[in-house]
Amino acid sequence: MKRILLALVIASATMLSFNSCTKEYIEDPRTDTFSYTINPQDWTNNNTPAASVSIDVPELSDNYVDFGLVSMSMSNNNRETFNKLPATIQGISYNYEYTTGRITIYAEDPINDNFNVQIDRTLILKVSLTQGR
Repeated sequence: MKRILLALVIASATMLSFNSCTKEYIEDPRTDTFSYTINPQDWTNNNTPAASVSIDVPELSDNYVDFGLVSMSMSNNNRETFNKLPATIQGISYNYEYTTGRITIYAEDPINDNFNVQIDRTLILKVSLTQGR
């Protein structure tokens, strides 16, 4: 009798736990990706050790800045491989910041603050904009 009663209690608890579960479907947010080519002559130093370049991204709206996600990857070998930024690639630290309509990429020596960085190759940037909820 105790076994039957125990089995009923376990079965009831199991049924209650399964009934309390709900399945929720989450849609993947929309992501748009854009490609930009940065040539060596596009970089400026402005008398600082860090080089920088700004690119206009008209699709980068207030909605992405306030609620979305902006991510970037870079190739320095003609699209053979990409590195997600921020990253240190061949001794140069790359980082970026963004605001509505514009992204600025910075390149600097991660060890020597007084070394002026010179970018001597063409870089391919992929910018991905992911919508927020």
